[in-house]
Amino acid sequence: MNNKKTDLDSKLTQIGRYLISSKRKNTIRKLFNKAGYDDIPYENIAMGFFGSILLSILWYIFIIFTSQIKDYGVLFILTTSVLFIFIFEIILIIVLIVIIRIFLSVKKYNRIQSIESHLPLFLRELSTNLKAGREFVDALEDTLTPELGIFNEDIKKLLVQIKSGKMIEKVLLDYSRKYDSYAINETFEIILEAYKGGGGLAEIIDKIAENIEMIHFLKKN
Repeated sequence: MNNKKTDLDSKLTQIGRYLISSKRKNTIRKLFNKAGYDDIPYENIAMGFFGSILLSILWYIFIIFTSQIKDYGVLFILTTSVLFIFIFEIILIIVLIVIIRIFLSVKKYNRIQSIESHLPLFLRELSTNLKAGREFVDALEDTLTPELGIFNEDIKKLLVQIKSGKMIEKVLLDYSRKYDSYAINETFEIILEAYKGGGGLAEIIDKIAENIEMIHFLKKN
């Protein structure tokens, strides 16, 4: 049973990949990444596509049996059915795209708000760990705590990239460009520059935390 489900998921994933043009994949992947997804959910896209086709067919059948169209003959029904299903399918796809974009925008906004609200705590923990003599990667790993919420997910991904051999500078640079957030981008750009500078990193991180806390205070008041 599990093998059959795995095969079905694999086939749906392949179909989902075919449905998205290679030129658009990077753009779409970035949208999903900013909303917290590791990759495009090809399986769900394929399911949505087939679901929209099924809905189009069922809707047309409903129209046939609830209107006078069935009196026009088989040829007319066959001709109009193809046209109707095609047009209705396009409309459904457009509606689905709009809904997905709205969903991703809301999810991205909520994610950014959550990360920004937890930045001071993260920075304080990172600074404390550095002052205790921990190396940067170890200090970063020690910041992981349930209090950081979804920010933990991003930190874990950063650690995976670093431990897999990616340069720390590159990891920090990529993360500083991931979100449409001045606070997040500026924070990690400053951390990157301070890390490359090699000295006073903990003190600089403390200063960033103070500035962000002040901004949060002013926004609340």
